Amino acid sequence: MKNNLKIFNVLIILITLAISLYLILSACSSRLTQPDNEQSNNENTESVESSNQGDSGGDVTVSSSESSAAQESSIKGIDGSGNSSDDSGNNQETGNENSSSQSNESIVSTESTSTENSQQAREEVLEKPSLKLSIIKGPEYAQDGAICYYRVKAEVTGNPDPQIIFSKDDSNGTWGSNIAQINLTQNEAYNLVCDVKNSEGSSTSSITLNWVAGDNTSTSNETTSGQSNQQETSIDYSNPDNFRIDVNLTAQLVSVYYNDNLIKSLRCSSGTAETPTVTGTFTTNQKIYYAWVPRFNQGAYYWVRFYGAYLFHSVPFDKNRNMIAEEANKIGTPASHGCVRMALEDAKWFYEMLPLGIKVTIRY
Repeated sequence: MKNNLKIFNVLIILITLAISLYLILSACSSRLTQPDNEQSNNENTESVESSNQGDSGGDVTVSSSESSAAQESSIKGIDGSGNSSDDSGNNQETGNENSSSQSNESIVSTESTSTENSQQAREEVLEKPSLKLSIIKGPEYAQDGAICYYRVKAEVTGNPDPQIIFSKDDSNGTWGSNIAQINLTQNEAYNLVCDVKNSEGSSTSSITLNWVAGDNTSTSNETTSGQSNQQETSIDYSNPDNFRIDVNLTAQLVSVYYNDNLIKSLRCSSGTAETPTVTGTFTTNQKIYYAWVPRFNQGAYYWVRFYGAYLFHSVPFDKNRNMIAEEANKIGTPASHGCVRMALEDAKWFYEMLPLGIKVTIRY
């Protein structure tokens, strides 16, 4: 009996110790778990702060007194209706204001991009060519009235830019791809046809040009002018020995003689004092239709070489083959780099009519 009582007492003690140990372990476990929960809550708070900062488009600082409200808002999240909880406080209002500002900037950017896209779309709209021909100069006269000429401009629209083709252009593109010059002899008429085309289609237009007698021309060979024209048509332009050319640098004049008879006087521009034209007796030896001189950033038509780098040629043109008006207005005064410049029509006659091998005398 006594033994049984001792065993019973031992069991009670063991049970009491076990209960005490369980309570101690439970308390320790609770204390160990609490820091982890606090760290988790802090991470939630930082997540909310980061989220607020990202949505606002700017920096949003959450004070320690507001962090619990932000944390609570994060925990509660969004209510069933999809609206933010009222507990978000002033931080949410600040975020909304910043979001509104960012939205406005986004709208402006979108409108700008839309405008650029619209403009680009308009530029890329393909268009069939349209064409209108108009006389921009003429009738004008050359070669002492033996030639009546017109300049006709093609006014063209279309996208992509249309190709322009004239049935005839006596200037060989001198005035640009959209301008043609037509030279007419006495009583001649010509129907100029212009075709334009691009990937979207084509268009055609024409204009008739007629010889018109000027003040210094006549249809009768009995007049002085008629006799002069008749004399010129009887000239044999194939034999250079019948010609001579005299260049008077003082008078700025090029005189062309046939069998010692003056047939043409052409105003010119020789070299300046810094770049004078060479003097002496020479012979024409080469023809070049067009050349560009990078050194001077100029080009010219109707080159006729007479000595080394010295040539007769037209007034200068720019890189787009447009005549440089300022230089053209200098005809009659020294203005070149050493060559002998002439007006375009005079240079064309000099180039086309006179054979190579003609003696040239250049003097003061």
